[in-house]
Amino acid sequence: MSLVPLGRNELPVGQPLAWDIYDGNGTLVARHGVVVADRAQADALLARGAYRDYLGPEHAATGAPAGEEGRAGGPATQSFSLDEVKLQIGDPVQIQTQDPQNPLRYYVRLVGYAKGRSVLLTMPMVEDRVALVREGQAFVVRAFSGKHAYAFTASVTRATSAPFPHMHLSWPSEVRGMLVRHNPRVETRIIAAVSRPGGGPDDTRAATLVNLSTSGALMACREPLGERGDALVVKFKLAQEGIESYLGINALIRATQREREEGILGGIRHGVEFVDLLPADHLTLSAYVYRKLADEG
Repeated sequence: MSLVPLGRNELPVGQPLAWDIYDGNGTLVARHGVVVADRAQADALLARGAYRDYLGPEHAATGAPAGEEGRAGGPATQSFSLDEVKLQIGDPVQIQTQDPQNPLRYYVRLVGYAKGRSVLLTMPMVEDRVALVREGQAFVVRAFSGKHAYAFTASVTRATSAPFPHMHLSWPSEVRGMLVRHNPRVETRIIAAVSRPGGGPDDTRAATLVNLSTSGALMACREPLGERGDALVVKFKLAQEGIESYLGINALIRATQREREEGILGGIRHGVEFVDLLPADHLTLSAYVYRKLADEG
């Protein structure tokens, strides 16, 4: 299992539990479907340490039991060994502390692993300083590879600053994996400059990326940018892990819609498909989208 702490708002009173609830030792204390009678009972569960088995962002929305299709149509999960996952050196990884009161999330990189022995990660950083990590500390580790999201629990076996800050985590006995829906989209509020191919500065229009995926985006603007099938160049900036990346992507308008109320972002929505993506741009988009998915998980 990959246990993550539950927040107070995830234990609603008078409603069936969406997940099996475990204590910090992994002991089942309440099955999903059980109704929490009152706030005092919910607070007692939290005080004991209430955790659920993490399966990924989409599972959190459905409450589907591990390894099954959820009643609300949630995706199935599978069990893997870590060497089956095929994570690549340098892949971004999210780690989350298992403090039920204040779970912290950090973004690190995979340095390598020794099968059956340890997983090597860079040390988490906070404001350009190495975060305090103690040996024996447990983390929920999340990563994406291909179209799958993975999660497992592991504890720190060694942390060192030589020859650079890195840490060893215990080899997980099980990794839970789930197929992420095709080209997942994340909500954004990113300002973009949009123009026609070969157009000059006077041809550029401002738009807001309302959502974003590795294959396209939904843009809001105050004036039409073109008709269905028209070509555009969309330029915008992505900031992640303190690094700013500037992208200029060719796109085609696939749909337009005028909102009844204009709102602060503009009353015209354009769905665009990215075309002729450079490998570097695709990698940047993937890292941004999957990090946002992990944040929302």
